[in-house]
This record gives sequence, structure tokens and C-alpha cells, in this order.
Amino acid sequence: MNSMDAQRLTGSYSSIAGQLGLASNDCLFLASDVTRLALRAKRDGERFTVDGWIDSFLTVLHRGTLIVPAFTDDLVNGDTFDPGTSPPTTGAVSNKVMRRGDAVRTMDPLHSVFVMGARQQEIVELTDEATFGANSVFGFMHRNKAKMLIVDVDFQHSFTFIHYLEQLWGMKYRRPVHLDMMIRRETGVERRRCMYYAKKPGVSNDLHAYQRDLQDRGIVRTFVLDDVPMILLDLDEVASYTRTYFDRGGRVHNFSWLVLVKTMVKRTVPFLATRFKSRSDR
Repeated sequence: MNSMDAQRLTGSYSSIAGQLGLASNDCLFLASDVTRLALRAKRDGERFTVDGWIDSFLTVLHRGTLIVPAFTDDLVNGDTFDPGTSPPTTGAVSNKVMRRGDAVRTMDPLHSVFVMGARQQEIVELTDEATFGANSVFGFMHRNKAKMLIVDVDFQHSFTFIHYLEQLWGMKYRRPVHLDMMIRRETGVERRRCMYYAKKPGVSNDLHAYQRDLQDRGIVRTFVLDDVPMILLDLDEVASYTRTYFDRGGRVHNFSWLVLVKTMVKRTVPFLATRFKSRSDR
């Protein structure tokens, strides 16, 4: 993000939500790394808390809905997902939100979210075999013109909504993979068949050119508080433009023979894959 073009915010971390132009009935998907916000607060003699961070958005969205990712990227076929105890792999904010009494977690074992606010029950009741399906939380956000705020997190690794669009339009570099997962409910454990629209071997995501295009065309709004960057997106607007972007040959992926070989080695010879990865990462 070019900080020269970003709208500069002022004040405390708890005042950010009120400076973004959010409507009180908006549905907002919040992906945030608050490390630098916490350090900034400490420098200014202020106590930072994740509860205070979340409450600042709920105050602005007093007729709306706040969604926080609670993905579990470490689960594999046959694993058990317990919404009450399975730790999110989406960072400290998610793990702190898990302790809130007003946050309810959805039952998708791969891409669950915490929901607070007006449309909580509606989102919690969503069911779709496909984690990026039409009746997933991503489909809900698309239909309901939700917004997404990315705070101090790399767009490349946080804009999961792009995978919903890839499945929606059947992008050929991905394929459906079915998993049998166990879901722990209050009434017991049930088996659920899940579908994940996974990258084909050799494919990796690359959103850098796509992000620049969105910014150059004004599809996203950028903000900065000191050195903390933020991106605000209207997901319906993003979806409409992304269809055009794909139609004119835009890409959000790359193919690499090296990635393909590493993937095949990892699948067939786990020990050699570990050795290969450790050497290549040096």
C-alpha cells in the first residue's frame, strides 16, 4: 500500500472504527494484526485490549454485524472440529475473541468465523458442504454487500474472499477436494462431508498485481495510523470488478514446476519433503 495515497487517521486505536465511514448497519469482516497498534498504545501510555478493539467496532456497527475469522488451517481429513475448543490459526485477535460471551462461532470446520451483532443467528445457521460455497459465510457476505477491513495484514495472505470467487466462477487452476470431518456439537459428534476448492499441484496464489489493480482503480480505500496500514473493501464491488479482471486475462495465481515437484515429494516421501523444505528455506 502506498502510504502517500492513504487517508491518515488520528487518535487512539479505539477511534479507528469511527473514522472509516462505516454505516451503523454494515456487515464487516475484520482481519487484523494488532501488534503494532498495541505497541503504539503502550508508547502513548494507553492500555490496549482486544476486547476494546472489538468493542470499538461494535459501537459503530450498533445495528450491524461484525465477523472475525476463526479458520483452522491445520485440520486434515478425518480430524475433529470443536467450535468451543479448536484454536483458530488466524492469530491473536481470533483467539482472544473466542473468550467473548457475545461471539458465536460457525460450524464450518475449515473456515469458521466468530459473529457478533444483528445477523449473528442468520450466519450461524448457514450450511454448505463447500467451504467457499454459495451458502457459506463468503456467499452471505457477497449477497449482503459486506465490507472487509484488513489491518496490518498482508493482502496476499488475508483476502480469503478471492477463493470464494474462484469457486463461484470455476477457475480451472483449482479443483474440488472432499474431506470427511468430525464436528463436535452439544448433542455429540457427527460426521460432515466438506468440499474445499483447492489449488492444483504446482499452483500458488499471487495477488500482488491484482491488489495493485484494485488500488489503481479506486476499488479499495486505504488508511494509515502512523505506520499501521489498513485497507477497506466493499466485497460486492470487488466481486463485480474481479469478474472483469478475470475476463480480460488478469491472474491471481502462478504455476511453478518447482512447487509441483515439492508438492509431489511431500505427498510421497514425507521425510525427504521435510529435508527439502528446510534446505530451500535457508
